[in-house]
Amino acid sequence: MGKVIELSYLNKISNGKVSFVIEMIDIFLDQNTEDMKIIEDAIAKSNFGVIKAIAHKMKSSIQFIGLSDKIEDNLDAMENVPLESRNIEFIKKQFEKVKIVCKKATEELIEYKKTL
Repeated sequence: MGKVIELSYLNKISNGKVSFVIEMIDIFLDQNTEDMKIIEDAIAKSNFGVIKAIAHKMKSSIQFIGLSDKIEDNLDAMENVPLESRNIEFIKKQFEKVKIVCKKATEELIEYKKTL
């Protein structure tokens, strides 16, 4: 897997303010870590309502760092699994891709922050 983050949108909306870029990266890093833990716990408990809510919430935060084209479809799938189907294995498969991409994004963002 090559580089996953793409920060052109974040840099554009920052208007050159490095402090804004750092703040947005820090928010993503903190929130994503928490969201991933919540989803893992919800998957373990087959709590489809929580999975749906967090998958939906994550879609806005991934836009800032350019992950939409990489995992938005997976998050959509997690969000829109019909509650009556209770297909936890399908959700686990989708989440595995989200987890891999978010882990790589976290590593890249930590390295990127060192250059600012």
